[in-house]
Amino acid sequence: MPAADIHEDAKVFTVSIDVPGVSADELHIEVDGHKLTVHGERKIAHAEARDQYLAIERCYGNFRRTFTLPASADTSKARAERHNGVLVLTVPKNGGAVTREIPVS
Repeated sequence: MPAADIHEDAKVFTVSIDVPGVSADELHIEVDGHKLTVHGERKIAHAEARDQYLAIERCYGNFRRTFTLPASADTSKARAERHNGVLVLTVPKNGGAVTREIPVS
């Protein structure tokens, strides 16, 4: 399962997922309400020579990560980019949900 970081600032949520060696064609990103799902496949290079490996420490195969974002995330405006083997998803906030204290009278 690829490692991920989720960061929030005043305007956006940012999800960064390590996907070295995975092409854009092998990545699939879906949004269902406030659930963000990333799935894909990391293929082993030279699979026909697999029996000649002395060690295989990197993970290969299918992966799926699902993240539930807060109601303030505007998933309709989510964007995805890859930078040096890291998939960066940015989801702006809709500004609708504001936390405030209500005084008791």
